[in-house]
Amino acid sequence: MNIIGMYFPKAYMRKRLVDKKAVMARIGSRKEVKGPDLEALASLMLAGEVTDVEAHKALEGKRVNLDNPQKRRYEKKGHRILENGSRLEAWKGGHIEGDMEYSTYMGLNEHHLWINELFVQPEYRNGGIGASLMDHAEKISKREGLDAMYLEVDRANVEGIRFFEKNGFKEVSAVNEFNIDRLIMRRDVMQEGNNHERPKDRI
Repeated sequence: MNIIGMYFPKAYMRKRLVDKKAVMARIGSRKEVKGPDLEALASLMLAGEVTDVEAHKALEGKRVNLDNPQKRRYEKKGHRILENGSRLEAWKGGHIEGDMEYSTYMGLNEHHLWINELFVQPEYRNGGIGASLMDHAEKISKREGLDAMYLEVDRANVEGIRFFEKNGFKEVSAVNEFNIDRLIMRRDVMQEGNNHERPKDRI
C-alpha cells in the first residue's frame, strides 16, 4: 500500500504539473499537512518524481489533516504495516509507531526468517503493534516459502520472553554472548488451511 492509496480516493489520482522542490519545502516547514499539499505530493508520486519512502519520510512526525472518507477509513482502521526493504514499519497518522528489521536465510534443511530487531515506541505500546508486526512477518514468510521465524532475546528480559511466547515462539536453544545469557526462540510458519489461533499479548 503506497501513500497515494492510503490518503486519496481514485478521483484524486490525476497527474498535475507541480514543483517538487516547492512542495517538499512547504511540507517540511509545517507541523500540520493539509489536503492541497497532500494532493500535490500524490501528483509528484504519480509522475515518478517522489518515491513512497520519500513521501513517508516527508510526513513523519507531522499531523495529516485531510477531511475525506478515505482518511477517516484509514484512521478508523488504525496503523498500517508497510514493507520497506527488509524493514517493516507500523504507520499511523503520518508517523512510525513501531518497526521490525529482519533477514531471510535459505539453508539446506530449512528456510527461515530471522527477526533482528523489534521496537515499538514507548508511548504506543500495549496497542497490538508488536503482534501485528509479527503477523506481517509471518505473511512474508509464507510468501517466500519459509518454514519458520527465529529471534534472539536476553534471558533476563522476562517481559519480552512472555510476549514472544504469547505470540507463538518457543525456546529452542540458549547461547552465552559476552557473559550474557540469551535464548533462541522459534515460531513455526502457519500453513494455509490451519485455523489455529495463537493467543496474542499486546505491545
